[in-house]
Amino acid sequence: MRSTRPPKGATWLLRHFGCSPNNEAIIGDVDERYRQGHSRTWYWREAVIAIISSAFADIRSHKFLGLRAVAFGLIVLHALGNNMFSLYGRLLVATIDARLTGPTWHVGPLWSVGRVLIHEGPFPLWVHPVFSTVVCILGIGSGWIVAHFHRRPAMVLLYGLSTLLYLFAFAMVKGIEQSPLGGSSLSRYVVNTTILFTGILVGGYLSLSNPDATSREGISS
Repeated sequence: MRSTRPPKGATWLLRHFGCSPNNEAIIGDVDERYRQGHSRTWYWREAVIAIISSAFADIRSHKFLGLRAVAFGLIVLHALGNNMFSLYGRLLVATIDARLTGPTWHVGPLWSVGRVLIHEGPFPLWVHPVFSTVVCILGIGSGWIVAHFHRRPAMVLLYGLSTLLYLFAFAMVKGIEQSPLGGSSLSRYVVNTTILFTGILVGGYLSLSNPDATSREGISS
């Protein structure tokens, strides 16, 4: 029997990242139409369309704020990445037969922290899960900071999508093996990029859902 309850994931995204001033009315309308017989795929499509269209309208009305959110977010991402992946590199050197040398722009399986990890042979199994965990924390941290200073879901979405575009362009120009999140594996690149984007959304949600933070506009005015 078909459930009359709408998909929780799509509802959560629409509730927290829908940017329309009539967001609750939109959710109610989509929920009602879903219960009238539409599919879960239809619900997801309508939720994504509503989020994108409302975010685009909000960004179009606050162009300067959008540009600032992207520039600010990428600066924060780079600064956090340099520090976090530098610590991650030192952990690798301390636990496996490897060394760091530099300076250079690319850092093998690390971010561009100005040094190269030299290691012969396969990495231990724990290396990649820990790397993905660092990527997730990086996404959450940068998403939280962007949301804290811009106070609009549309700016978090714009920053997240701009980060995906930056990583995609970097991989297209330099190759997957040179990408900060790719290493030598396309699947690992896709997984880590997805983790980073998801972390940005989670960080934005955590910041925007803070009752103390939502009572002020930060610097977005």
